[in-house]
Amino acid sequence: MLKRMAGGAVNKVRVKQYFAYGMPICFALMMSYILSQGDLFFIKYFMDDLAVGQYNAGYNLANRSLDVLFIWIAMAITPIAITSLEQDGLETTKKVLKNYGEILLLVILPAATGIALVAEPAGFILGESVRAEAVKIMPWIAFVGVMNGFIAYYAQRAFMLSRKTGLLAMTMIPPVIVNVILNIWLIPLYGLSGAVWATLAAYGVGLVLSFVVARRSFPLPLPVKALVQSAFACVVMAGAGLVLPDAVDQLADVLELLVKASVGAVVYASVVMSLNTANCRTLARDVLDKIKTRIKPSKLEPAPEPMP
Repeated sequence: MLKRMAGGAVNKVRVKQYFAYGMPICFALMMSYILSQGDLFFIKYFMDDLAVGQYNAGYNLANRSLDVLFIWIAMAITPIAITSLEQDGLETTKKVLKNYGEILLLVILPAATGIALVAEPAGFILGESVRAEAVKIMPWIAFVGVMNGFIAYYAQRAFMLSRKTGLLAMTMIPPVIVNVILNIWLIPLYGLSGAVWATLAAYGVGLVLSFVVARRSFPLPLPVKALVQSAFACVVMAGAGLVLPDAVDQLADVLELLVKASVGAVVYASVVMSLNTANCRTLARDVLDKIKTRIKPSKLEPAPEPMP
């Protein structure tokens, strides 16, 4: 990089523009990290090291699983939204973002519901000393992960596209303050449950605040129909999981996890396909067509006629 810089000149205007755009994003990421990990310091102070391990194990198993899905989808869609705004205009970009939000709901809500339903058997990968308490908080943290993801990977796109990243940084401060105050109040009274409630409240404040402020900066679509339909499908999926025979609960953890996950996936897919949530029939058809195209053998040229 130093070799490439040789003979170059500093463009002060661009430096200021990049700093004004990028520094608030860095600050927002720091606030987001404090919001997700700050609980641990209060748990350590008011409780003990074991409680820190229990909370961190349950938090990471639930939240990080969803974070991977958010990142995967965001990496595919965000460049398309930026290109659309630059080349096709606002109306096309709004359609891209609406489809993006619908796909997030279609994928993330059942994933969070599934984590909540199979927290106990999924805990087999955790250590004995932390497992019992960790699986208790996982269902709640799964939905914290949903709120966190929609703040970081959906609402924040409005600030980035509108170039008002300073507002993005400002929206992350109140949730952190709420989280700190509630942790100090609730952890001494309710232990790990208090930390979970503080986290839920803080992310709830952050979600509402980020959407309200974001929509004042950029016309961010609200995919309400997809939210209602996906939530309904999750309720049906949860009902199917809860009415499974007791024999399923007696299986080994891995088998129980596989059975419940398979049943839940089939039920959820059936409901959303029947409702065509987020235009999933077309999505499924497109995916199948691409798979068929890739595996379809290419037509071979006719073999040359044998020499006489």
